[in-house]
Amino acid sequence: MRLALILTAIIITSGCGCDKSKKEKLQPPKQKSTLNTVIEGATGKTAVDAGNKAKAQIEAISEKRNKDLNDIMGE
Repeated sequence: MRLALILTAIIITSGCGCDKSKKEKLQPPKQKSTLNTVIEGATGKTAVDAGNKAKAQIEAISEKRNKDLNDIMGE
């Protein structure tokens, strides 16, 4: 009986003063599930995304290099 009373008191006091907005702010951002990660890895989506990111970086570096060369050459 005492245990039930103590547990009830703990449950009631733990919920007091906590509204949803505070609870939502304290939660970390949601991450992909393990199943989703496995599926993306098996289908090759992860590799394609990495390739697209690398391609974008290479293009940005190439554009900067071409701009620098054009500035040096005086065009």
